[in-house]
Amino acid sequence: MAKGIVYVATSEIDGLIKIGSTQNLKKRMHELETDGYKRQKCDIVFAIEVEDYEDKEDLLHSIFGKSRAGKTEFFAEDIELVKQTMLAFDGKKVFPEEGTQEEMFKEVTEVINVKNGVIPEGTYYLDIKIQGTKDRCTATMVVTEERKLILQKGAVFGPLSEKSAITKGWKKTRESLKMDGNVLLEELECKSPSMAAAIVCGYRTNGWTAWKNSKDEPIDIYRPKKSDED
Repeated sequence: MAKGIVYVATSEIDGLIKIGSTQNLKKRMHELETDGYKRQKCDIVFAIEVEDYEDKEDLLHSIFGKSRAGKTEFFAEDIELVKQTMLAFDGKKVFPEEGTQEEMFKEVTEVINVKNGVIPEGTYYLDIKIQGTKDRCTATMVVTEERKLILQKGAVFGPLSEKSAITKGWKKTRESLKMDGNVLLEELECKSPSMAAAIVCGYRTNGWTAWKNSKDEPIDIYRPKKSDED
C-alpha cells in the first residue's frame, strides 16, 4: 500500500477549490504557489497522510464529482465539507502543523453548523472576566441573514494568553485589526463563534458557551445535540 498525502487547496478562481495528492508536500506547495495548476495559483490549506493515497484522492473526486469542473481537479465545493470528509480518513494530519485532528474536526464542524444556519439571525453578546484582573472582555456579534458572523466594533479585548494560545491564523487576524488600545475599531467577519470568542478573549474559548442571546442563554442551545444526530 503506497503512503502519500491528499490535500485541499484554495485557488485564484472564486468559488473553486483544488483536491489533489502528492508524496512531497513541501515541493507541491511551492509548485502550486508559484507555477499554479492550470495557470491558477493555489494555496494548500489542509493535508493528511494516508495509505493508498491515490485511491483516497479518487474517492474524494467521486464524492464531490457533481461539483467538479470538467476533468480538472477543481471543484465548486464547500472547502469545510471537504476537510470534514478528509478528517474521517484513517491517517495523520500533516498540514497545518498546529492543533490536533480532533480539534480541527470540531472547528470544521462548527463552521459547517454556522453555514447551515444553526445560529438564528440576531445579536449576541460576550462578557467574560479577564483572569487575574477586575477587567472584562465584552463584545457584540451579529448573525446576518446571509449566515455571516460579524464581530462589532467597540469590542473590548483581553490580552493574548500563552498557556492556551489561539491558532496562528486567528492571532494573525487579531494583530491586523485596527485598535485603540484594547478596543476594536472595525467590524470583523468570523468563521465560527469560537474564532470570534478567541480573538476577543485572547485564548482558546468555547464560543458556543461564551456567546449568549438577549435572554442570557448560551448559543449552544441552538446547536444539534448528539442524540439528534444518531
